[in-house]
Amino acid sequence: MEKSNYWNDILSRRIGRRSVLKGAIALAGLGLVACAPAAGPGAPAGKALTKLTFASPDENGNLDTHLDTGGAGGIVYPNIYDALTYRAKNNSPTLTPQLALSWEAPDATTWIFKLRKGVTFHNGEPFNAQVVKFNLERLKDPESKSRWVSEYAGISQVEVVDDYTVKVVSKNPDPLLINKLPGSRIVAMKIIQEKGQNALAANPIGTGPYQFVQWKKDDFQEYKANESYWRVKPHIGTFIYRPIPEEVSRGAAVKSGQADLTYALSVDSEAELKREPNIGMSKAPSNSLSHFGFGYLEDSPLKDKRVRQAINYAVNWDSIIKNLFLGNAVKMPSAVPATFGGANPNQKPYPYDLKKAKDLLAAAGYSKGFEMDFNYHADFAKAKELFQAVQSDLQTVGIKTNFKVFKDSAYQREQFTAKKGPLGITYFGRVGRMLHAYEIVARNLHSKGSSNYFSYSNPDMDRLIDKATIATSVEAAQKAWAETLDFAKEEAVWLFGFQEVDIYAFDKRKLSIDASEAKWTQWMLNVKVV
Repeated sequence: MEKSNYWNDILSRRIGRRSVLKGAIALAGLGLVACAPAAGPGAPAGKALTKLTFASPDENGNLDTHLDTGGAGGIVYPNIYDALTYRAKNNSPTLTPQLALSWEAPDATTWIFKLRKGVTFHNGEPFNAQVVKFNLERLKDPESKSRWVSEYAGISQVEVVDDYTVKVVSKNPDPLLINKLPGSRIVAMKIIQEKGQNALAANPIGTGPYQFVQWKKDDFQEYKANESYWRVKPHIGTFIYRPIPEEVSRGAAVKSGQADLTYALSVDSEAELKREPNIGMSKAPSNSLSHFGFGYLEDSPLKDKRVRQAINYAVNWDSIIKNLFLGNAVKMPSAVPATFGGANPNQKPYPYDLKKAKDLLAAAGYSKGFEMDFNYHADFAKAKELFQAVQSDLQTVGIKTNFKVFKDSAYQREQFTAKKGPLGITYFGRVGRMLHAYEIVARNLHSKGSSNYFSYSNPDMDRLIDKATIATSVEAAQKAWAETLDFAKEEAVWLFGFQEVDIYAFDKRKLSIDASEAKWTQWMLNVKVV
């Protein structure tokens, strides 16, 4: 099928709501989404509640959604900022209209967005096409230091067609552009133009259901309901975000009533909190992925593919998931789970095979093993036990590891500033916002990827990623991404880990929440008050 016919047939045609949803679900799995209808205004998710306090393991670096690289954004940002499109559920590939009412692609390098009218920012600024143009140009501008620069670098032009229509033209076909939009939310324009790039760092201004009141670093953030929110009047008056790094302390805060809701709990905390008569629990597969990166220094044994493969054969993930996480994790077949767009549904994980691991090490000249660093930070549930289990499995095949522990902030700096990856293996987590192989593979494994902190560089991988990224047919996209993921597995680019499960606890005397509708969505609107 020719490119122009493909886009016109699949993406530009006007079709009914039922067909749109079927098409969106099918195509989003490949990174391609059909034109979507406007969403209705919605309704409050239950009775009113004066205040809700959320206890989180993370604190924000700053409150500008384009610039912050911390782990707290998934909870805070969807409630401050709207995006052009969003996902109503964590792991749903279906895109829902938000500030964009509809979209179409008249050809392989053009997207046209029709925008929602009558929306204002928290400071009274109007939302319009000029604001979208400003945001997209900021997102792709290296000078802005946005974490999304590589995602939008392919945009060549953003044109204001009229006050509520924007045309986006890319240098090359970019069928995945629409999938990138939920993560990059729309910020106020005039305050940045007047006060500079850092104007929103401590005073965020969006169009979302909650607006900023105050922030006491490492203590709490306070937000109040946006009474004129375009979608629905928020049914919770005040939202308090409180960072509490220690898991036990977060659970205790919910038990004592100092917090109403928390997440990122371990299976141990789940078992304990389940016994509390006033605490409810909810869990769902997370968008968070856990892997271990390899340090590709010239003198490292990890430069040899056989060594990397041996490490993957040596770690018994089935046992770790069963005994450590009590089944609350999913073993990864390679870089992304089978539920992500572009995944190869037939791809199988590395099996646990000690003989194979030892044979590969011997073939690579390491029959007696070797010694290396094991780098990690411990600010998440079951971290210590997890790393000790991996260390023990590697010791079984003769690979001795020396723990090197970082606090979270120091760990982040180490990753972001390193010219080459550290010698040894390093735990790292990745969060899937697009639910597509692109965001994990292209960012982390392309030699020019924005998150390639381990300095992996392979021209064959670059070629496969480039081919997959610009594929403009369903068949070509699926085949290209499957080939890329198969190559990543064969190369054993990482010690492939697991997909996490988010476990929430809440005061069931006040509220309830569905974990599948939390984090990366407007979860404050999904909290049900009892």
